[in-house]
Amino acid sequence: MDRPQEPPAAGDASPPPAVVDVAVGARKELDMKMIAAKEAKAMKELLAEEREIMMMRTDGMDEDQLAWWKETKADIIARKKAARQARDQGESPASGGAGGDGSVDG
Repeated sequence: MDRPQEPPAAGDASPPPAVVDVAVGARKELDMKMIAAKEAKAMKELLAEEREIMMMRTDGMDEDQLAWWKETKADIIARKKAARQARDQGESPASGGAGGDGSVDG
C-alpha cells in the first residue's frame, strides 16, 4: 500500500515548484491581457478623436484653424498609412512604432 505523504516541515511553507510555475504563468498571462485592454482603450479614444477631427466642418474656420486642421489631418493620414504598411508586412502597429490600428483606411 502507498505510504501517506508526510506534511511539510514547519519551516517549509513554500508550494511545490509546479504550483509556482503555474501561478507565474497565469500572472504573466493576466498582465498581458491587462496591457492589451489598456492599449485597446487608448486606441479607441485615439480613433474617436481622429474621427472627430476628420469630420470637422471647415467652412467656418479662419486661416489659423484651417492650417491646424490640415496639418492634423495630414498627421492622421500618415499614421494610418504607416499602420497599414506595418500590417501588410506582418508587424504589429504598436511594436512598429507606427501608431494607429490600420482598421480604417484614410
